[in-house]
Amino acid sequence: MQKKKSNSSSGTPEHMAVKFGIRYKILVVIIPLIIVVFVFLGVTTYFSSSNGITKIAKEFLGYRLGEVFRFAQAQILRRDVPQLEGYLGEDCRINILEYSKKFPEETVVLIPYSGEFTVDRASFWASKTNMNMEEIEELFVLLKKYEEQAAQNPNLESSWLEYTAPDRTKRVGVFLPNIDLQAWIVMVVPYDYFYSPVHEIMKYLGVIFAAGLFISTLIVWSFVDFLTKPLKDSVNTIQAITKNMDLTQRIKISYLDEIGYLGRSFNDMIEELEKAYNQIKNYAYQAVLAKTKEEQIRFIFQKYVPSNVIDYVLNRSSEALLVGNKQIVSVLFSDIRDFTTIAEMLHPEDLVLSLNAYFTEMVNEIIQKEGIIDKFIGDAIMAVFGAPKSTPYDADHAVAAALGMLNGIERFNARQKGQGKITFEVGIGINTGEAVVGNIGSEQKIEFTVIGDTVNLASRLEGLTKQYKCPILISEFTKDALFDKDRYFFVKVDTVRVKGKAFPVKIFEPKLKQLLTSPQIMFYRRYHEALQLYFEGLFAQALPKFSALKQENPDFYLAFLYTDRCSHFIEQPPQNWDGAATWGIK
Repeated sequence: MQKKKSNSSSGTPEHMAVKFGIRYKILVVIIPLIIVVFVFLGVTTYFSSSNGITKIAKEFLGYRLGEVFRFAQAQILRRDVPQLEGYLGEDCRINILEYSKKFPEETVVLIPYSGEFTVDRASFWASKTNMNMEEIEELFVLLKKYEEQAAQNPNLESSWLEYTAPDRTKRVGVFLPNIDLQAWIVMVVPYDYFYSPVHEIMKYLGVIFAAGLFISTLIVWSFVDFLTKPLKDSVNTIQAITKNMDLTQRIKISYLDEIGYLGRSFNDMIEELEKAYNQIKNYAYQAVLAKTKEEQIRFIFQKYVPSNVIDYVLNRSSEALLVGNKQIVSVLFSDIRDFTTIAEMLHPEDLVLSLNAYFTEMVNEIIQKEGIIDKFIGDAIMAVFGAPKSTPYDADHAVAAALGMLNGIERFNARQKGQGKITFEVGIGINTGEAVVGNIGSEQKIEFTVIGDTVNLASRLEGLTKQYKCPILISEFTKDALFDKDRYFFVKVDTVRVKGKAFPVKIFEPKLKQLLTSPQIMFYRRYHEALQLYFEGLFAQALPKFSALKQENPDFYLAFLYTDRCSHFIEQPPQNWDGAATWGIK
């Protein structure tokens, strides 16, 4: 039993890929950078402000401590009391401590820097201060390491001091040694006395950081959306192309940047793919399906040679190709009237463009009716129906093609008029009969064509269209070969003896019955009655009928032609009359 295929795609690389949009990737990169910048600015601001305040605090407290130091020196000199280790007059000590209390935040203490710390000595120095014994003892230990510096340098400048009191209060201050007092004069203040603005600044920086981060995120998000919009449009277009195979889709170019260049390159690629796809649809299918040499040859040459001719060539040997066959064909000749005059009037480029457009209309009609183009002779076209293989409908196809060519010339002339160009008039002659069909030429150069008297008569009939002013003339042989004669009404034009033809031939102009009105049919029948009198040699009886037809329809040229002939033959009766008109033109 066949195992049911799982619909899960969990093992595919696409499923395993993390779905993480490009905007989030950009945010993941940019937002940490913004945070780092803000943190760096905050840390820099904090240390800069702390260092600045520390410098100010050192200068200020150093100045204040200098005042106290100088006051103490003055007290000592004024008293002129012998100094004993650890002793100073009570009034002098009180005066010094009282002088130092100009600012309530400042605390000044005298810490002995010789001997060992004892409670008695500490009590003596700590009286009338706001410090407890534990803090004075901590200061004594902290300053002990400076004794040697103080002994060697009596002019030692004030030094900075930071420590945490036993009550967890952080303090900062400065101290100086006094040799006379054998003590450190220490001035301390609470840490927040100077550094509370730093804390305020950091609070403001925190608020600014949060607001800046939020605003920056919004700006970056908007910018990323603005930046990635062309990419989203590109993705949507590509998905539409891949889903619907619609190669007419194009990416909208919003910006002339790298993304714009990418979109333009993609559009160029799709345009070339569309061209290639159309070519594949039109040609490649047959090429892919070509399995044999004959099919490949057929595919290559079918644009230039009709398929039935290709079949004929492929089914014969190279020697047999030079042997012709006799068979019944219908040959069509068409020609542009007064082409020489037209060619002299037009610029060569305009002439070629007009001819190509004209040939396109004519050839389409011939090919649609299963005819083949034998050759182009200047402005003339020679077409064959029934070669290389005859059918019972060859004459029908030839007449139908001729009528279609008249419709095609009307369309062509309408376009020419619309473009202000010259129009064409054509004459078409058709004959049906036996002809030699085959490849005429040598092994180096051959041409598939038809030759014989049938071809010559078709050419003569095309030339007679100018004389009878009829767009189409067919021979009686074509009329008789028609499978569906009932479609047409045949206007008999004349019986002619053309150059190269020993016997006279009846010629007709075919008209579709469905396009004729009843009055028109009655008109042509009266014309046929008059024409019958003419062929019987009864010119006097035929003349008034042709004259009446001429009066009724001044555009019917044949009535004028036979009126003139009857008048001429009444005055000069013809000898050995057989009704045929002899034409010496080719």
